[in-house]
Amino acid sequence: MQCLSPSVSVTSNTLRAGSPLLLDESISLALAAASQIAFDWQIADDRLYLNGRVTEELKSLIPGNGTVWRTATLATLIHDSDKPTFYRKLHEALRGGVDNDGAMHRIRLRLQDSQLGWRHIEISGKVIERGECGRALRMAGIFADLEHVASRESKDNVNAQEKINGAILTAALDCIVSINHLGEIISFNQSAEQTFGYASTDVIGKKLADVIIPAEWREHHQQGLKRYLATGESTLLNRRIEVTAQHADGSLFPVEMAVVPVTVDNKPVFTAFIRDISELKQTQAMLKDSARRYRQLVDLSPEAILVVQHDALALLNRAALRLFGVSKSDELLGRNIFNFIDADFHALFRECAYHGRSDVPPPSFVEQRWTRPDGATLNVEIGISKVIFDDAPALQVVVRDITERKRAEAIQLGQNRILNMVATGVALPEILTEIARFVEGQSERGLCAIMQLDAERNVLGAPIAPSLPPSYLSGIGELPATPGKGSCGTAAYRGEPVIVKNIETDPLWAEHRTVALTHGLKACASWPIFGRNRKVLGTFALYMREATSPTLEDLQLFSICTDLAGIAIESRASEERIRYLAHYDGLTGLPNRFLFKEYLDLALRNAQRHGNRFAVLFLDLDKFKEINDTLGHDAGDHVLREIAKRMRNCLRETDKIARMGGDEFYVLIEELGHGRYAAEVAQKLLHEAARPIMINGTECRLSVSIGIGIYPEDGTTSTALLKNADNAMYGAKERGKNAFQFFSTPAANDYDAATSFQCTSAPHWLDGKRIGVS
Repeated sequence: MQCLSPSVSVTSNTLRAGSPLLLDESISLALAAASQIAFDWQIADDRLYLNGRVTEELKSLIPGNGTVWRTATLATLIHDSDKPTFYRKLHEALRGGVDNDGAMHRIRLRLQDSQLGWRHIEISGKVIERGECGRALRMAGIFADLEHVASRESKDNVNAQEKINGAILTAALDCIVSINHLGEIISFNQSAEQTFGYASTDVIGKKLADVIIPAEWREHHQQGLKRYLATGESTLLNRRIEVTAQHADGSLFPVEMAVVPVTVDNKPVFTAFIRDISELKQTQAMLKDSARRYRQLVDLSPEAILVVQHDALALLNRAALRLFGVSKSDELLGRNIFNFIDADFHALFRECAYHGRSDVPPPSFVEQRWTRPDGATLNVEIGISKVIFDDAPALQVVVRDITERKRAEAIQLGQNRILNMVATGVALPEILTEIARFVEGQSERGLCAIMQLDAERNVLGAPIAPSLPPSYLSGIGELPATPGKGSCGTAAYRGEPVIVKNIETDPLWAEHRTVALTHGLKACASWPIFGRNRKVLGTFALYMREATSPTLEDLQLFSICTDLAGIAIESRASEERIRYLAHYDGLTGLPNRFLFKEYLDLALRNAQRHGNRFAVLFLDLDKFKEINDTLGHDAGDHVLREIAKRMRNCLRETDKIARMGGDEFYVLIEELGHGRYAAEVAQKLLHEAARPIMINGTECRLSVSIGIGIYPEDGTTSTALLKNADNAMYGAKERGKNAFQFFSTPAANDYDAATSFQCTSAPHWLDGKRIGVS
C-alpha cells in the first residue's frame, strides 16, 4: 500500500530522529524538585528512556533503579482496574494523526511501588515523531508523583485556610467570643466590639462575667463553669438559648447565644456565638400585638371569616360558628376545609386560593355551594386573601351566606317564567304543572298537588300532581269541599290554610288515611287558592313523607305560588269567558251572529265541495216588544231564554241555532235532502213558540214568523242566503204572522203544501192577566 505522505517529524530541529530526548541539567533539576520524571519512548524498538535524575521519592518505582524501560515492564506495575483506561488512552494518542500531535494526552494511574505500595502517578505525553503513513514513532512526556504535589498543595491550603478563617472571624455578622477554662476572654471579634461597645484589646484577658454578663447572672455563670470543669456536664452547651447581655454603657438587651466547647492542649475552650435580638424581639412583640388585634377584629366581624393553613381550619370567628351551626370552634378547628365545600367546587376553590399569580389579585368574590356539619346546603360567596397567621402563611376566607338571596332570585325567576307562560297563552294544566314542579324544586322535601273547584264550587278535582303516585290520586278521587275531607277539602270549605302534621292521627284524614299512609305520605299542608273577592278557586297542597310541618321558607313560597295559581286559573277563566262572549250570546247561551257566520261559511264550503244542500231559517218573535213594555225587561229576558231552550230541543245535534240580537234567531240545517225537512223543522219551531210561558203567575203566549232559504236555489253566498231568508220571514209576517215561508217556489215545491203554511191555532188577545199575540 502506497503511503500518502513522507516521514514527518513534529519535534524541534534540535532533536535528532531516533535518538533519546536529552534534557539539560537545569531542566533535570527542576523536574527532580517537582518529583517528576521525563521520558522518551522509542516506539519502534519499545524502549522507554527516563531522565537520569530520579528523585528519592520515585526511585522505588524503577525496577533495578534503571533508566531504560519497556512498556511491557510499565504494564506490570499498573493496577488491574486502571489498565483498560491506560490502553484506551494510549491508542487514542498513537492514532491521533499529524494534525492532533500538538495535543497533550494525560492519564492518572496507580503504579506498584516496591516499598510504599500503590502510588498515584499522572503520565502526560504527546507524539513528537511519525513515520510513513502517519505511524507514530516517538512519544515524549513526564511522570508526576501526585502524592508529593498533593502534600505541597495541602500545606499551601492550610495556610490559605487559616487566612480565610481569620477573615471570616473578623467579618462575621454574629459576635464570636471565646474564653478559656478560667473564664477569661481570649478572642473578641469585630461584631462583638460593635455589639457590646468594647475594643477587643480592652477585654482580652478579662473575665467574661465582668464584661458582658449582668450582675445578677454572674454568680450563676461562675457556678456553671465550675460544674462543667468538674463533671463535664452542662445544660447550656451546644444549643441556642436566649439570655440577657450587658452593654459597655450598662444597658441590658436580649441576645441569642450558642456555646460550643472544644479542647486545646487538653484544656477546654468555650466559643460563644452571640446575636443581638433586640429588633427581633420588638418585631415579635409587634407581630404578637398585631396577631392579637387581628384575632379581635376577625372575631368581631359580622361576616364569617375562616383562617386556613395547609387546608385545615386554624381560626373561626363567631359569625363563622353561626354560619356552620355550631357553638364552639373546637368542633371545627383542624378539620379539612374541603369537607365543607361541595365536590363540584373544589377545583374553583384551589384555583382562587393556591394557583393564582402573586402579582394578580384574586377575584373579589366567587359563588360556591357549601355543606354545614348537619348536612344543610349553603349557597355562599367567598373572598380569599393570603395572610400570615401565627408566623406562617395562611388563607383568610370571608364567607357570605347568600342562600336566601339565591332562593329569592330563583323564586323571582320562577315567578317571571310562570307569569310569562300565563301571558303567552300556555294551557292552564301546563302552567299548574310548572308551578307544582317549581315548588318541589324549592322545597326539596315535599310533593305538590293543585286541585280546582268545579263550576258549582262544591267538588275538588282535576288534580295537577307531577310527583304524586297516580294510584294515590285515583284512590282519593274527587274531594267534596267539606270538613273531614283531608287537608284539601277542609281548606276549600274553610277558605283558610289547613296544616296536618301527622296524617296517621289527625281526624281530618280519617276517610283517606289508609291510602295516604300506604303511599308513604305522612303530613299534608293545604292552602286555598283565591281569585278576585277571595273567591276560592281550588287548593294548593304539599305532601311530606315525614310527620312534620312546613318551614317558614315553605310558607313564604306557598304564599307566592297560590297567588300565581290564582292568577293563572282566573286568567284562563277570563280568556274563556272572553272567547265565549265573543262567540255566544250571554243571555241565552246560544251562538251569536259571528259564530253563526263561521258555521254558515263552513257549510257553504262543504256544500260546494260535496254538492250538498242546506237550509237557513230566519226567525222573528211576533210582537215581543209588548212583553218588554208590559211585564218589563226581566220578563222579556226570561221569555228569550225559554224560547231559545225550546228551539234548541227541536233541532238535531248537527243543526245550529244562533241569536242574532233582540228577538231574532237563525237556524242552520245541514245534510238537507229536500225542502220538506226544513218545513218540518219550521213547523216544530212554530208549535214550540206557541206554547204558553208562565212569568210570575202570568201566562204569556207568543208566535214566531219564519223565513227559509235553501242552498243553492236561494243563493250561493252567505250574504244572499241570509238576505233571502230575511225576505221570506217578512213575507210570512205579511201573511198574518205565526207562519213560515220559503223564499223561492222551487224550494217550496219539495213540500206538499203551498208556498206558505199557517198555524191553525186561534189567535189570542191581550185580556186581564193573559197576553195574546195575533
